[in-house]
Amino acid sequence: PLFSEISKCNSQLPDTNSDDEEISVSGKKLLQKSNYTIVKFIDKGSTSKVFKVIRNDQYYAAKIVDCNQLSDLLRKRFLPNEMKIVTTLKHPNIIHTEEVLANDECSIIITEFAPDGDLMSYIERQSASPDMERAKHWAIQIIQGLVYLHSKGIAHLDIKADNVLLCQGVAKISDFTYAQCSLDPITNNVIPCTTFCGTLEYKAPETLHRAAPFNPFIADCFSLGVLIYTLVTMEFPFGSGSDLRTTAGLQRLHDNIQKKQWHSNHLIKANRKLYSLLKQLLNPDIDERITAEQALVHSWFDGFKGKK
Repeated sequence: PLFSEISKCNSQLPDTNSDDEEISVSGKKLLQKSNYTIVKFIDKGSTSKVFKVIRNDQYYAAKIVDCNQLSDLLRKRFLPNEMKIVTTLKHPNIIHTEEVLANDECSIIITEFAPDGDLMSYIERQSASPDMERAKHWAIQIIQGLVYLHSKGIAHLDIKADNVLLCQGVAKISDFTYAQCSLDPITNNVIPCTTFCGTLEYKAPETLHRAAPFNPFIADCFSLGVLIYTLVTMEFPFGSGSDLRTTAGLQRLHDNIQKKQWHSNHLIKANRKLYSLLKQLLNPDIDERITAEQALVHSWFDGFKGKK
C-alpha cells in the first residue's frame, strides 16, 4: 500500500506550497506576546499548521489554528474540547502541552518538540519491517498512553501512526483534534459518540456507516489494532488509499472487516501471540473486542522489559 495516499476521510488537502508556511497576523502576535520565535514550518493538518518555535533556547511545536477557517462544529465544539483536554494530560506516553494561547481569531497549542518526527514517517523510511522488539516497545508505550486517556474518560478518536510522535525513542500520542470526554461524571457511564471522524484506514466498522452512536473507547481499540498491524508489517490490514474512498470501496472495507479478512502477512502468521492480540483488537464484534487495559496485559508482551 502507498502510505502517501492516506488522508483524512473528511478532508482532501492540496499539496504543500508556500502558503502553508504563512501565519496569520493574529497568530504571529500571539506567539510574539509569549516570546516565541518561529524556526520553521513543520507540517499541515486538516485544521491547522504546525511550526517549530523557540523560547529561552528551548524548542517547542506550535499547532496554530485559524478559527476563521473552521466550520461551526470545529470552532464551537472540537477546538474548545481540545484546548481543555490537552491542558489536563500528564503521562510519559502523551505529548506534553506547555501552554495554550488564544484570542478571537486564532488558537495555538504549544507542546514539547518531537525531534524524531512521527511514527508513520519512521515506517515510510524503512526498507524492511521494523525490528519486532522495537515494534513491541513502541506498541506498549502507545497502549500505556491510551490506557491513561481512557482512565480519565477521554477517547482520542483518531489513533494512527501519524499521531504518534517519537521523542528520543519514546512513543507519545498526540493530536487531540477529535478527542472527547466520553464518561458521564455523575454516573460514570459511557457517553455514546455521534461524531464520525478520524482516518478511514483506522476506523472501526461500527463508525463507517453512521448507523448509530458508538462506544468511542472500543472504537479507539480497533484503531490501535490497525496501528500495531501497520507498525509490524508496513501495510494496512484492510487496504488503503483512494480505492477505499468510494461507495463501493467503503462497502468492501466494511465487509472485509466483518468477515475478518485481513491482508495475509507472514510476520503475523509466524507469531501466534501477536496474531492473537490483533485478532482481539480487530474484532468487529464490539462485545468481544478487548479494551486497552486488556491489550496491555496480553501474552505478546509477557516478559518484555519495557512494560510498566
